[in-house]
Amino acid sequence: MSRRETLDSWKDIAAYLRREVRTCQLWEKELGLPVHRLNDSPKARVFAYHDEIDRWIRERLVECEADRRPAGRKLLKRVLFAAAVLALMASGFFIWRDIVRPASGGSSGRPTIAVLDFENLSKDASLDFWTAGLPEVLITELSKSRFLNMVTRDQIEALFARLKVPKDRTLAGGDLDRLAAEGGLTQFVTGSFLRAGEVIVVTLSLRDARTGQVIQRHHVECRDQDEILTKAADLALQVKQNLNLSGAQLSVDAEMYRKLEPATSSAAAFKYFLEGRRLHGLMEYPASISYMEKAVEIDPQFSTAYRSMASAYRNLGLMGPAVKYGRKALDLSERLPELERMLIEANYGIWTEDQARAVGVLERILKLYPDNLMARTNLSILVLSELDRVIELREFVYRHHRTPLTANNLAHAFMMKGLYPKAEAVCLEYLQDVGDSSGVRDRLIAALVCGGKLEAALAEAEKNALSHPGNEYIQTEWGDVKLFMGDLDGAAEVYRRNPILRSYIGRSNLIVLDLVRGRFEDAVAVARRNLAEAGQDKRTVSVAYDDLSRALEKSGRYEEAAEAWEEHLRLLAGWRASDDEDTPPDLPSSRRRGLFIKGRLAARQGLSEDAVAAARELEALAERSVDQADRRFAEYLRGLIAFQDRDPRKAAGLFGRARARLRSEAKWEDSIDHALFYDGLARALFESGDVREAAKEYENITRLTYGRLSHGDICAKAFYMLGRIAERRRDRVRALGNYGKFLELWADADPGLPEIEDARTRLAALSR
Repeated sequence: MSRRETLDSWKDIAAYLRREVRTCQLWEKELGLPVHRLNDSPKARVFAYHDEIDRWIRERLVECEADRRPAGRKLLKRVLFAAAVLALMASGFFIWRDIVRPASGGSSGRPTIAVLDFENLSKDASLDFWTAGLPEVLITELSKSRFLNMVTRDQIEALFARLKVPKDRTLAGGDLDRLAAEGGLTQFVTGSFLRAGEVIVVTLSLRDARTGQVIQRHHVECRDQDEILTKAADLALQVKQNLNLSGAQLSVDAEMYRKLEPATSSAAAFKYFLEGRRLHGLMEYPASISYMEKAVEIDPQFSTAYRSMASAYRNLGLMGPAVKYGRKALDLSERLPELERMLIEANYGIWTEDQARAVGVLERILKLYPDNLMARTNLSILVLSELDRVIELREFVYRHHRTPLTANNLAHAFMMKGLYPKAEAVCLEYLQDVGDSSGVRDRLIAALVCGGKLEAALAEAEKNALSHPGNEYIQTEWGDVKLFMGDLDGAAEVYRRNPILRSYIGRSNLIVLDLVRGRFEDAVAVARRNLAEAGQDKRTVSVAYDDLSRALEKSGRYEEAAEAWEEHLRLLAGWRASDDEDTPPDLPSSRRRGLFIKGRLAARQGLSEDAVAAARELEALAERSVDQADRRFAEYLRGLIAFQDRDPRKAAGLFGRARARLRSEAKWEDSIDHALFYDGLARALFESGDVREAAKEYENITRLTYGRLSHGDICAKAFYMLGRIAERRRDRVRALGNYGKFLELWADADPGLPEIEDARTRLAALSR
């Protein structure tokens, strides 16, 4: 920029460069900062020209490797070290990389690169975002290559901590060698940026991981912050050209990404996106969605922001907007590179429950990008029939990227296999070594509950509830733990603070307690009151009919229950026909649940043809599912039909196959019908005369925790049945104990229930 405006003192020069006066004087001495004097005396008044300073910034500071003076190299070394230290101290802005990049430790022979945080040399606060933002963009760009492994920031920070490499001295010699060897690193990327007049200059250095020597240095000039995003592709290409990639490999990358665009060219949208992804990793989904909404408002073509919104909505259980924004992301993905496009396609397959499509895409991704974290996470959602593989996939992701979400996912995998101590250990390790998280603490409580450590679970639940007084879900969890411990009055006290809190299965806390206590008429009354108070809200009305159907089924009023369920389905169909984006979509899982309840109610009414038709449809759905556990619904229904037809041996075989497909309790959503499956098998075994095996199943029911939230009545009646079995086996002590426990739970139950009258009669006889 040619202008002869002057800076008339060291103070003015320092202000222009945003540095201390002493730093500018050092730069004059060691790096040739263009400063003039009125005469040759060192003490003479100094001045400088704007245009010369700007030119020096671009040509001298940015390309200071051309300066061979030792002092200059020493200063450069300090600048690079400062950038490295900043990388190790920075936090946040980490989830963008999950979208497109593999982690390190992949196929041998691939360059494995760590990108450290960049330094803001100009000290312009408006550019501070790019300290972490630039590495994210570069990692994104470099990860598009099939031939590189990129290292996560979590890995690097954990590596420094594990090796106890001090952060207050220059990385050199043995430290670099140890970091390279332990992390499998071949190169570091460091860099800086500064505002030089009207442009932003970004400098990047590719360095050998073992020696720290600069392999090559590159820089680009950007007219504004938006152009940083587009120029990052140029820097990534220059990095690849300085690695040991063959001409054929470079040609493959070049062909794949020719004529493609970045996900967004708006720096402002990208900033919102990164913050939204950070919040997503913290499991703060509503806040994450709000940032994504800001991102797509700025850039309506930002496909990966729509993808993230869809993922957050799915994690909140709101499948209507999840599918809507997933479709939007897919429609906009054609202009994206291969990996991003495939990930969006796989995500959409998950959200629409097109499982075979999703698995196929994810398997292709992992063949090309073996260590991609997002592909591994998504595949682990789909291969639940292979729990060892699920654990392996999630362990890899957690090892490379430790967030509340990845810790929660890994602990959940251990719980599904019944490895509760391991799930507990993951949660405790995260909470102690990384930081507090209500999401991880929530999973810890579940692991403690399912592992039988109810006192510890109660302490954690109470602590969590007191820390989040406005969070209805966390408050209710506290009540749940009290229920599991048998403190029904304490649970009721907590529940009444949120009396109509519902989940997607349509339960309310009051109905849960009524079923545990055998108060079926009260449960029906609560459901009817909820329906009366639902008003015109479609979701609330639909859920209220769901509640009512369940309460009526539990009270044995199967015809009325079927009518309420049909009304629920009718309302749901009408809602889906509207333009309301919050409508739950017609997915295989919702059809499966609808058929399971419809068939169950038909079988209990003796409507065998309707029940068989529902079983056939359930079998057809299971054939299209990659999760073998989905076959249990049709098997249970076939077993129930056989039981109603008075063939308990056949029923036991079918119930047994269904029950064998259950995974271990991992929280209430994973345990929703455990009691139902155990009870079906136990009743069939009892009626067929195999009381020993029946007792085992009833014992399993009494040990359920989250399973009580849907079928508290079954859990209570299990004690009654254990009393009958003990009595048949002439075990008077066990019979007395089990009858006593049952009558204690149902002390305030509806009058006239046959189980209560029978238990009292038997208890009196045994007590003589």
